[in-house]
Amino acid sequence: MSIVALTDLATVKELLNITASGNDTELGHLIDRVSLAGARYCNRVFGSASYTETYDGSGTNKQWLNNRPVSAVTSVTIDGTLATQRPSGQPLAFGWTFDKNQIQLTGWCFPMGQQNVQVSYTAGYAVSEVLTPDLWSAAAEWVAYIYKQMGRIGKASEGLAQNNTAFIKDNMPETVKAVFDNYKQMALVQNYV
Repeated sequence: MSIVALTDLATVKELLNITASGNDTELGHLIDRVSLAGARYCNRVFGSASYTETYDGSGTNKQWLNNRPVSAVTSVTIDGTLATQRPSGQPLAFGWTFDKNQIQLTGWCFPMGQQNVQVSYTAGYAVSEVLTPDLWSAAAEWVAYIYKQMGRIGKASEGLAQNNTAFIKDNMPETVKAVFDNYKQMALVQNYV
């Protein structure tokens, strides 16, 4: 599995106020680690990719797709027959259309069946500082958090004279979690009526 970086070295170093290159390799590994953990947490593969998937027909005029957000659909095949795309600007015309989550049919429905619907499509978040700035910054914050925690491994608190500092022990800071929750992809359960 290739890892799509959710942030970059320059952003992390700026956040940590690091100008030297002595820790670049270590920070690069942390970026990979956070990017993989973030993808797992969100239950998605980041980056835009093409998919060809086969589904059980839903028995309705909607068929949810496994990967989202959907940006393009190449083909829809139902019971071995290539379906036609609904003409643009004709909401009542016969054919299929799509939104960021699903294929929708006008004029008929996906017949119930086992593995009788095949869809080829493109989906996913293209991640960059410009396209997903909240995710980019949150991933950098998570990397910085882990980097700072590495010097505190095994310590719950540290005291100096009259001062005592307690360390946070969670894996993901709450501010980071709040952003990643916006990108979390929930598993869909197909209901048959």
